[in-house]
Amino acid sequence: MNTGRAQHLLTKVIYIALLVIISPSSSLANTDAWLLSIGGLHGKGHSDGLRTPSEWVIVPFTLKYRRHNWNTQVTSSYIRADTFSPNDTPSYSGQGDTFLKATYLLPSPLFQFWWVDLSGKIKFPTANEQAGLGTGKMDFWFDVEAMRTLSRGWFEHLAVGKKFRGNHAESNLVDSYYFNSSLGKRWRKRYTTGIQLEFMEAAAEESEEVIETMLYTRCRFSPQNSLLLYLVKGFTHSSTEKGIGFQFTRRFQSR
Repeated sequence: MNTGRAQHLLTKVIYIALLVIISPSSSLANTDAWLLSIGGLHGKGHSDGLRTPSEWVIVPFTLKYRRHNWNTQVTSSYIRADTFSPNDTPSYSGQGDTFLKATYLLPSPLFQFWWVDLSGKIKFPTANEQAGLGTGKMDFWFDVEAMRTLSRGWFEHLAVGKKFRGNHAESNLVDSYYFNSSLGKRWRKRYTTGIQLEFMEAAAEESEEVIETMLYTRCRFSPQNSLLLYLVKGFTHSSTEKGIGFQFTRRFQSR
């Protein structure tokens, strides 16, 4: 079984959770702060390149630090994965891969509207490859992200990038370009709702493209605490068939 689809969904969800908390127009954008996130995710899909039904539960945790125009974050998780096939061991569990990401926000907007980020991310293979929880290889991402605030609390976000996969002879993995677009709205400074659409090229010849949409809502209970709820729907065998989850984030102000 391959849980790469679950791991990809995990990083996307954590990104959305932090995107709706820290934006160029928010008060947090100009301060130094730590953010700690923990959540839960239940998803269904298929093993990459196969039609074997799969199901997973992930408990992710992320630590993020923002200072001036720089963001750094580290993410890991606990994973339980089940494959419903007589040829596979019924379930696996253990630590997932670890992700390290650094982002630089350009100091001024482009065309007076778009705030632009340049990001790089590394996946360290801390998951058990023999148990099917990871590929056992390092992966790299580079992307450009742009965000702008519209009228009446609306905002939009675009991202384009490339994932460089660590390859080995058994997997035939290839690098992939990806694109995502999201539209959201803030309500009375406490609530945020939005929708994201993502496309990623196939990871291997025997797999399909990833096409997914995600609906999310966030409630900020206080300047320090917020909760994100989300639903995911995929449209190909390499996508998450459906998923549901939550993410709690606690902000700690630096001194």
